[in-house]
Amino acid sequence: NESGGPDGLINQIDASLTRTKAVRWGEGFSLRFLGIPRTALYTELELEQGRVLLREDRQSLDGPDSGNGSSAGEVFFRETVTNVRRGVWTLGGRMDPWPLLDLTAHVRRRVNNNDYDDQRESVAATGALSAFTDSQNVHTTEFAMRTLLKPCRWFRSSFRYQFRDDDYSTRFEAQDTVKTGMLSHIYTYDVTLQPMKTLLTTASFSRQDASTTTPAALASSANTPAFNAGVNTWLLSMDYTPTSTVTLTNSLLYSRAGNFNDFAGSGLPLGVDNERLDLTTGAQWALTEDFSVGGKYAFHHYQANSNAEFGDYDAHILWLDIAKKF
Repeated sequence: NESGGPDGLINQIDASLTRTKAVRWGEGFSLRFLGIPRTALYTELELEQGRVLLREDRQSLDGPDSGNGSSAGEVFFRETVTNVRRGVWTLGGRMDPWPLLDLTAHVRRRVNNNDYDDQRESVAATGALSAFTDSQNVHTTEFAMRTLLKPCRWFRSSFRYQFRDDDYSTRFEAQDTVKTGMLSHIYTYDVTLQPMKTLLTTASFSRQDASTTTPAALASSANTPAFNAGVNTWLLSMDYTPTSTVTLTNSLLYSRAGNFNDFAGSGLPLGVDNERLDLTTGAQWALTEDFSVGGKYAFHHYQANSNAEFGDYDAHILWLDIAKKF
């Protein structure tokens, strides 16, 4: 109702129809070499190709009011064929020089290429196209190593190091290719204790150092620096089975990141700065061989960066599980 307030009649209806169809196929190759004593070497190659068809159509229809409420500006359609090429190549090995020591390492390369071929697309009044992404490629290089110490049956300790180099390349309609990169280093130390067959405990500490760079770092007006994140995470867990039919589980995760940098003078405030706490406790009771009941309670706390954002919350969650085997 253009001349007055709402009159209870629908002026316009937008009808949308979305259809998608995908075909995927792939190949795999694996090779292992066991010719060196106490050593295993392997390489794996996985390839995948795909073709995804997406059709989207939206029309503006007149409602049951007296006038013609349909809008030509709400007509939207596009049809895009996406050609997907993915591949993962891994080269790794495992070595046990002594019974109490286990060493593993691998190098991995991931390639995910998406080429968008627009078959038809609508044009807005401003000249903008409804399908505007031409391609998006993500290439990842990863290296990981782990040292596991197992001097006795009830004690295990390990240290892991992971390195990731992610390169993102995106091209939009009639635009230059935009490249973004992320470097990540993750250091993890954990200890597992099993003093009794019925009790298993794990303690872990992880440190992640990550840095993300965008073309804005070279912009003449903003010169936005790299986005840095330094996150420390502690994890404690315990599984206890007092009887053959009852299992008790508890876990505590605490994560802290304090890396806020106020670059408001030259760009956006950047840097991860938050606090997270997850507490979970539960029990599972097997009444019979094929029937069990269980419950779980979880408390989640998140404290956002008070210098740049809002979003603090506390959450309480209860689960009830009933399982029956047939």
